[in-house]
Amino acid sequence: MDGTTLTRVIETLILPPGGLILLGVLGLIMARGLTAAVGRGILLLMLVLLYLLSIPVTASLLARTLQYYPPQTPTELESAGAGAIVVLAGGQRAYAPEYGGATVSARTLERVRFAGRIHRVTGLPILASGGWVLSDGVPEAKHLAAVLKTDFGIAPIWTETASQTTRENARHSAGILAEHSVDAIVLVTDAGHMPRAVRAFRETGLRVTPAPTAHYAESVHPLSLDSWLPSGEASSAVRFFLREMLGSIWYRYGKNTTS
Repeated sequence: MDGTTLTRVIETLILPPGGLILLGVLGLIMARGLTAAVGRGILLLMLVLLYLLSIPVTASLLARTLQYYPPQTPTELESAGAGAIVVLAGGQRAYAPEYGGATVSARTLERVRFAGRIHRVTGLPILASGGWVLSDGVPEAKHLAAVLKTDFGIAPIWTETASQTTRENARHSAGILAEHSVDAIVLVTDAGHMPRAVRAFRETGLRVTPAPTAHYAESVHPLSLDSWLPSGEASSAVRFFLREMLGSIWYRYGKNTTS
């Protein structure tokens, strides 16, 4: 099992809903005999956590801890002194028959759209970074570049197709940028992913101007019923933010590992 696969297995076992399912299974196993009270307690804990990790209030609180790079408009980024825009791939949609095969995920498309808007204002070239390959055998960066060219009419586009992690995004992108004498970039990724991405890119020696997109609302009305109702959107956001928190810890204390 390679490192990337192992990382995904660990994420599945720790992050919701996988971690909560395992907790529930443990509770069921223990809900017998002398351990019945402990088992029931674990099941109750699982239900409480399942609720808390599925509501907008929790998602907004987590967003506040990660989304500390402020939003920037393309006009504001004109004065950044960058030589290129780097946009990070954020996943593919493997089954997209209307596009004739795989295409970029909704998360990646948000990043692509913002990178395209920055390009139209600044005129900077775009580097698409992402090497994860799905069933069609095409790296994410290639799909990302195809969307920029076909749907947004943007070129030139450089592609980095070897990376499997954010740290590799940074390392391989830095090499390509050096070939074009670029040492300062505008970095485009999700607001919640930006802290980890900025750290990784700055470690390569690049000067980085963060251009976060796909912000999650950092405040919700505490008296609104919707703020306390579980939702798929909130659950997905919580999982994303928890993953980023774990990733940030890993990057901070595991500098010599690939992740």
